[in-house]
Amino acid sequence: MKQGRHFFVEPEVFVKVVRTQARRHGVKASAIYGEGAACFQFHRGEGHSGQRLEALHQLLGRTR
Repeated sequence: MKQGRHFFVEPEVFVKVVRTQARRHGVKASAIYGEGAACFQFHRGEGHSGQRLEALHQLLGRTR
């Protein structure tokens, strides 16, 4: 998701809001953000997959 197209606040603020809403719905959100872009992985249960977060890092690198 790109700042200015999908959201208009700073990426840090957007990630915080998404994580809060996810928790309210019983879902966890892992996020990678920077330079006007944010990527999310939503999951239930404990922890998250390091491989999934690595994939998010790679995706964010391509969207910059």
